[in-house]
Parts: sequence; C-alpha cells; structure tokens
Amino acid sequence: MTSERDKDKQTREAAKKAKIEAERLAKEQAKLKAEEERKAADAAKLAKIEAERLAKEQAKLKAEEERKAADAAKLAKIEAERLAKEQAQQKTKSREMLGTGGQSYLVVLSPPVSPPQVDSFIENLSRIPELKINMIGGSQNGTLVSVFVEKPINLTGTLSQIPEVESVSTKAKDIIVSFRLSNPPATS
Repeated sequence: MTSERDKDKQTREAAKKAKIEAERLAKEQAKLKAEEERKAADAAKLAKIEAERLAKEQAKLKAEEERKAADAAKLAKIEAERLAKEQAQQKTKSREMLGTGGQSYLVVLSPPVSPPQVDSFIENLSRIPELKINMIGGSQNGTLVSVFVEKPINLTGTLSQIPEVESVSTKAKDIIVSFRLSNPPATS
C-alpha cells in the first residue's frame, strides 16, 4: 500500500507541479501578449506622431510656398508699376525733349495773354542761347512764335521756367504756352 500511496502522492505532486507550470506558462504568455500589445500601441503612437509631424511639415512647406508666391506676386506688381512709371517718365521725357537740334518749332501763346506778357515772353525767349526766334505773328489761336532749335534742349521744361508762363503742353509739333492771368490795375 505504501507504494500505492507513494504513487498517489507522486501523481498529486506531478499534477500540482504541472498546474504550477501551466499557470507559470499562462502568466508568461499573458505577459508576452501584453508586451506585444504595448509594443503595437507604442508603434501606433509613434506612427501617429510621425504622421502628425509630416502633416505639420507639409503644411509649413505649403504655407512657405504660398508666402513665396505672394512675395513673387508683390515683386511682380512692384516691378510692373516701376516699369509703367519708367515708361511714363520716358514718354514725358520724350515729350519734354521736343527740342532736338536743327529743327524749327511753333510756339502758340494761348489767349488770354496781354501785350506786356507777350513782350516779356519774347524777351525771355531771346535770352535762351539754344533758340533763335524766326518769326512772330498772330492767328485765331493766339500769338505764334516760330523758333529754331540749334542744339538739343528740354524745350517744354525751359519754356515753363519763364516767369509769366502758367503751363506748357504739346500738340503734334506745336508747343502751347498758357500764361498766368495778369492782375488788372486797381480802380479807385
């Protein structure tokens, strides 16, 4: 009987050891499974962080490209405005630089203009070394003065510097001069 008891005892001990081993293996498997799940969760978290970082980086790059495009548009607008201004200045300059050397021009003194203003204008005109007065006459449009330009001169600019002149403009090859209104004598 002892041997049966011993066998029973051994069987129970073997079963107990098997149960302990099974529990240990189950715990170990649960631990491994938990570790794998944690690693998977960490990988998902890292993937999410990386995706967010890439999205932010792409948004930043897009914003930078949009800023550069806006800057380029601003620069293009500024350059276009500069060119337009430059062209306008060139156009004005070419209108102002009417007096190329070796040509005659007709200066029209636009009414109203008083005889003393005409005399003063002619006197000032005769003092300009690059100009020679060819002829002085009258027409329905006002007093006409034909001038010969010997050397290149900014004719409209020069004429506008004469004291009694209000404005100078051009019409074809004619130069139109308008005068300041002279003050009428005071009556008592």
